[in-house]
Amino acid sequence: MKNNEKLNLTTKELSPYILIQAHRFTITIGKDIIRSLGFPTHVCLRINETNNSFAIIPCKEDDVMSFKVPEKLFTDSKCVFRIYSKQFLINLILKYDLDPYCVYECNGIHSKKVNAVIVSLDADNLKITNNFAMQKAN
Repeated sequence: MKNNEKLNLTTKELSPYILIQAHRFTITIGKDIIRSLGFPTHVCLRINETNNSFAIIPCKEDDVMSFKVPEKLFTDSKCVFRIYSKQFLINLILKYDLDPYCVYECNGIHSKKVNAVIVSLDADNLKITNNFAMQKAN
């Protein structure tokens, strides 16, 4: 981690978020999630069905549901961290009755206690940012 990245942690408020793109079976992980977790090389997803949420946590390469953070995420402005998981997204669509033609933005909350970003999938945290079905109709 470079000095200017450490500086960014203290000089700006972080806004951890994800994008759920059901039609592509992807979840885009915002850069502030990786910053708030301390720049891990790998993260994993842990679902908490009782709270309708999931956690993004730092992990080791060989952990279950481990995903490598792109090495150029903070040096290449065009680099994006997307997780492709058809089964995970199908489960989210079915369990939370998501529209497969919408892109949802969900804010996360960083828990310092467990060093995880918790993303609620309750309706009040699912903001539709794009609707492809509406675009095709117009």
